[in-house]
Amino acid sequence: MIGEQVADLANDIMDIADQLADVTSEFDDVRDDIAAVSAIAQQAVSAAQSAADAVSTVATTANQANEAAEQAATAAEAARDAANSLTTLVYGAIGAALVAALAAIVSLMQISRRIAG
Repeated sequence: MIGEQVADLANDIMDIADQLADVTSEFDDVRDDIAAVSAIAQQAVSAAQSAADAVSTVATTANQANEAAEQAATAAEAARDAANSLTTLVYGAIGAALVAALAAIVSLMQISRRIAG
């Protein structure tokens, strides 16, 4: 009877050893899964950092584009002002030319009277 109990105990110990081997295998699988999740998390962090860098670059480019647009608007206003000033000068020059032409006509008429006269 003791022999049977020892044999049963030995079988129970073997069953426990098998169960421990199974649990160890499952823990190894869990450890592998955790390592895979950790790698994915690191990739996500890296992707997030890349996205943040891209957003920063876009913001910088947008600021530069805004500054360029402001400079273009300033240049356009200066060109408009110059064109307005030029228009005034052109009208003044035309007026001066007309006055000079009228003065020349009056002078020719006076010369013509003196000659005829």
